[in-house]
Order: sequence, then C-alpha cells, then structure tokens
Amino acid sequence: MKAKNIIIASLLLLSFLTACKKEFLIEDNPNEPTTAQFWRNETDARSSIVALYAPLNFQYRYGFFEFGWGPENWKSDELLYGGEYPVFYQIANYINTPEVYELMEFYNNAYQYVNRANQSIEGIPLCTMDENLKAEMIAEAKFFRAYGYFKLLRNFQHIPFYERSPETTEEIYAKQADRAVVWALIEADFLEAIEKLPASRAGAEVGRVTKAAAASFLGYAYLYQQKYTEAASVLSRVESAEFGAYSLLAIDDYNQNWDGSNENNQETIWEIQMHNVKSDATNILQAEFLSWQEANASEWIFDRFTAESALDGNTDPRYFKSMMSPDLDFQAPLGTYSELSSSGNNLILKHTTDQWVAGNRNENNYPLMRYADVLLMLAEAVNETSGADAALPYINQVRERALMPDLPTGLSKEAFREKLMNERAVELCFESRRWYDLVRWHEAGWIDIKQVLMQHNKPGAATFDERHLYYPIPEIEYEVNPNLDRSKQW
Repeated sequence: MKAKNIIIASLLLLSFLTACKKEFLIEDNPNEPTTAQFWRNETDARSSIVALYAPLNFQYRYGFFEFGWGPENWKSDELLYGGEYPVFYQIANYINTPEVYELMEFYNNAYQYVNRANQSIEGIPLCTMDENLKAEMIAEAKFFRAYGYFKLLRNFQHIPFYERSPETTEEIYAKQADRAVVWALIEADFLEAIEKLPASRAGAEVGRVTKAAAASFLGYAYLYQQKYTEAASVLSRVESAEFGAYSLLAIDDYNQNWDGSNENNQETIWEIQMHNVKSDATNILQAEFLSWQEANASEWIFDRFTAESALDGNTDPRYFKSMMSPDLDFQAPLGTYSELSSSGNNLILKHTTDQWVAGNRNENNYPLMRYADVLLMLAEAVNETSGADAALPYINQVRERALMPDLPTGLSKEAFREKLMNERAVELCFESRRWYDLVRWHEAGWIDIKQVLMQHNKPGAATFDERHLYYPIPEIEYEVNPNLDRSKQW
C-alpha cells in the first residue's frame, strides 16, 4: 500500500468506525458495512487474524527481496551490492534520499501490521465467540502490533504513533512519538502475547505465532534497549523449554533452515510461510544472489569464516552452506564458484535451493527467528549481567553444532563481547541481523560503527554519519501529514 493509500484507507476506516453513530432516520449503506455489521462472530475474527499475516511476504513475487530483505541488509558490512539498480546502490552506500520508493514500501509495510492489528484488537471483543479464543486472538494481534512497531523503531528514528485506530481527522495525522512511548507498548504487547498465545501450533495452524515467538522477540527488543537483565530473564524461558522444546539442527542439515526441504523444523521459532510451488522453480532470493548476483558476500565476512579452524582443522563448515568465494572454491549443489560466478564477487548460498529452473520463481519459507539466535542473544545478555563464564554454555551450543571449539573460561566481559559479535556475524549472516547488531552495539557504546564499516572496507563508509543509523521518514509522508516534524525526518 502506498503512502497516499494509507491516508485514504484511514479515512475509510474513519467512516467505518463512525457509521454506527448516524442519525436514526439515515439508512446505512449496505456497501459500507459498519463496525457492528462486520465484527459478528469467530469467522470474522479469524478473517482479521489471517489478514495480519499477509504483509509478511509483500504480496508481490519480487517484493520480498526489493522491499523486505534488501532494506534490512543492504547497509551491512557483510554485504556488497553488485548490480546496476541505482536505488539499491544508494541504500548500500548510504547516499539514499527520503524519496526512495523501496523505502516507502518498507515503511508502509510496517504500518500495515500496526493498522490491521489495531482494528483486530478493537473489533474482536465485539464478536460473539469463545472468550478464551477471543483473548488468544487479541494477543495474536498485539504480537503483530509490537512486531510492526519494533520493525519501525529499528529502521526509523522518529515515527508517528497509533495506539488505536484513528477516530478523527486529527488522529489520522499523528505526530512523531517519543521512542520510549513506543518501546513501552512493544513490551506490553509482547508480554500479553507470551501470556495468552498457545505454546505450539499444529496442522494448518503451523506458522502462526506462539509463546516462544513472542518471548524471543521481546528478548530482542530488550537487548535493543540495553535492558540486559530483562532480556536474560525472558530468553532463558525459551532456552529452558518453558514454551516448548527447540533444538539446533545438525551441521549436515544446517542449510535446511533455508532451502525449503525441512520447513518449520525444530530450530525454527517463527518463519514466514511462503505457499508457492516448491518444485520445478528457482527461489527468488536465489535468483537475486546467483543469477543476477546483485547481493554479494563481502570479503570481510569471508575472512570471518576462515579466521578460525574447526575441531578437525578445516574451515568452519557453516561457510560451505552460507557463501562461496573464489579463494575457497568447492562443489556446491548447483556447481562450483567458477561455474556459478559472473560477477567475480563472493556469492551468497543461504536461502538458495539445490535446483535451478529458468523463468519459474518460488519462495522458500523465511525464518524470522531461529533458536540459534535466541541462544546468542541469551549469551549476550547473560555476559552483561553475570559475566562471561555464565554465558559460555549458550554460545558454545552454537559453536558445538558448527563443530567449532568451545570458548575458554576466564574471559573478561569485553573479550566475550568480541567473541559474541564474531559468532553472531558468522552464524546469522544474510539473515537481517548484522546491520541491526551494529546499530545497537554502537548505541550501547561497544563500537564506533563508522570505524567498523571503514575497517571492513564497506563501500560508502567514509561518508557515513549518525543519521545513517536510521532511514529517513519517506518524503511523501510530509506531503500528506502536516503534523510531522521536519527536523525529525532522519
């Protein structure tokens, strides 16, 4: 939905919500159902919940790459842009402007979660249905409101805030809120989701959010705010299997997290359900990574994989399932580097499959939260609260799966941070984590992000400044909302 459409939709919503206040003698338009007419029963409530999941895949075959994966990854030092599309180059090199269409779609997508969730939160209580199921669905909607706002706060510095659906014209034109206000709502919504969502989903319900998903994202939100005690507390509940048992796939099956062969496996806490054909087709991200080779792995991330040997003396085995360099060629399912490369850059293998069919496109499920991420977030939080030795069991689980040697005891808090930052880079590369890790570590005072980018030879790093930590509010929002503060665009 484009920005102008958001305003139109909001105006329609305004008439939708106030229709029931019409004078007695004015007949309701049957083509514009009122709130009371729509929110009737469990079927209507379920319809609103289904609508919450639709924005996850952007409803457009290449949209997930262009408006989803791209904006979350282009700025990272693990990535190089190798294509010819000017906008992607601008984002990747920190020279984009507020007029970039792809960022506008990215921004609008986040508000789709918020807007749809608010309508569900307000409408489901009006439905006649089982009260326990009603409470669960409201909590599911609150999860998505928190998810949408968390996405917004990670990417935009000063955002308009809607705690409920607008009821007046003035409320449509919301002002930018203090970030602390939005963080408070995120925490409250995830907490309610933990309390009232089910611990597991089965059958056709697989893919809907659970207690563990809410707890994991709440822990992530706490880390972002440097609330390490709170993060350690909630993430430890996931690790202790309070919300169901999760475990790491064996290293031989590591690529099953992305290749479509074992979706919703025991390592997945929440993933986007892509319901397209899984055979006789090429994955969309694979087409971008290996066909057009627009997104490429940086030399820095290759160096991370080869800086430390596995227990058998060989290269970290995650390398062979994550990327491919001409400096360490090997036989991947689709071929060797010399057979696959047309750019001369390092290739990304994550999110790809073992088949290649020209012209046909599909999407594999995309993990939004893996158990490995939870373990590493927990290790980070515990190191900050209880020291490195207490954090070792969590990071070492991830390293042991990768057949890497355990970290030693006796590390200082600062030394453990360095190990943790390296481990997250290797384990979670190309999964929409690295850039946000850099931002939050910079804001915590652990690193100077510009120095890191320059040391890692990230193109555009020399012109990077603080405003590039976040994207600008799209220019069109200022054209339609008179209450936005121009000084808070970046």
